[in-house]
Order: sequence, then structure tokens, then C-alpha cells
Amino acid sequence: WSEALRDSSNLAETVQDEFFPITSVRFRELQKECQSILDPHQKAAIFFALNRASFSGTGLSGGCPKKMERFTPSSIDFLRTFQCQNLSVDLADFHQSLDLHQDEFAYLDPPYIGPQSGLYGQSGNCHDGFDHHGLAEILRDRDNWVLSYDDHSLVQDLYQGHLCVRPTWRYGMNSSKDSNELLIFSGDLNDWARCVASDRGEVIERI
Repeated sequence: WSEALRDSSNLAETVQDEFFPITSVRFRELQKECQSILDPHQKAAIFFALNRASFSGTGLSGGCPKKMERFTPSSIDFLRTFQCQNLSVDLADFHQSLDLHQDEFAYLDPPYIGPQSGLYGQSGNCHDGFDHHGLAEILRDRDNWVLSYDDHSLVQDLYQGHLCVRPTWRYGMNSSKDSNELLIFSGDLNDWARCVASDRGEVIERI
């Protein structure tokens, strides 16, 4: 995202010249190489290629479909013209980030807990050691947030009493698997949550 905001046109040229089209063999090679690349521009180009070529954008931990329907000339053209003046990108632990944005609405999508949750990072390592209890403790004293999680017993214990919706969507990757997720709302958003659920025909319940 940082490189796309800085110079999306140049980033798109690198993707097109060096990584498009991509074979399954080259895909696996780039998965292994990506984490060791130090140049931010080159790393961003590789990550874009992996993201678009992998199943549902899983990138470093996902597989490579035979038909790469997401990695197309049009996806590179979209990158080339990408602009978002109101977007800034930074990297921080959630303790720091939430503290810096105390009065802002927060949408949170932490690593899921269940055994099938290791989608992101190198072989799912972005999920290792996440402080689920610490996040819940911070959110107890904060308003104006929505949280997406897997429907896991620990999540139900940590957010007991909150309203939630079980969204009826299907995962990507041309999958027939239904969502097994929860959207959890801070207490001050209860009325809004009920409106959203009603508009979508979803069932809202209290954990």
C-alpha cells in the first residue's frame, strides 16, 4: 500500500514487465523470495503479483490456481491508476494504533483462532502469538468499533454480552463453503447494528 500510494504507475510497470504472466513454478519461487527482498518497490511488486495470483489473495501462504482469473491486465491497469488521497498507511501494534486513534471508528479484523485460520504471512505466521485477550481488554473500555472474528468459543467468552451478526456470505476462491464468522459490535452501536442486520435480512443475537 505504501508503494502504491507513492508511485502506483511505476509499481504497475514493474509488475507487468517482471511478473506478468506468472507460472505456478515462478509463483512458488516468489513466495520463498518475498520475505528476503529488502527493496520496498520490488517487494511491493512481488507481493501484488502473489496476492492477485493466489487463491483469494492469500499470497505468501496460499496456493496458485491453474486459471489465474484475478491476475489480469485489468488488475494491473487498476493498480496503475490507483489514487487515494485520504488514505495513509502505517505499521503498528494494535495497542499503539488504537491509542493513537481513540476518537475514531475502528474496524478490527484480528487473526482468527480456529485451526483453519492460518491464511496470512509466511505459512500463516502472522497468526502466531496474537494477544486476543489484550485486544478484548482494550475494547471493553472503548466505543465505536466493529470486530470480525471466527465463531470460536474463546471469542464468545471474550465478547460475551455484545451483539453480533452471523453474516451469510461465501468465501472466495469459487468456494461453496459458507461463512463461519461473527461481526461483533461495540455497545454504543447496538441500534446501528440492528438496522444493518434488518436491511441485510441477517439475524442479530447477543453472545
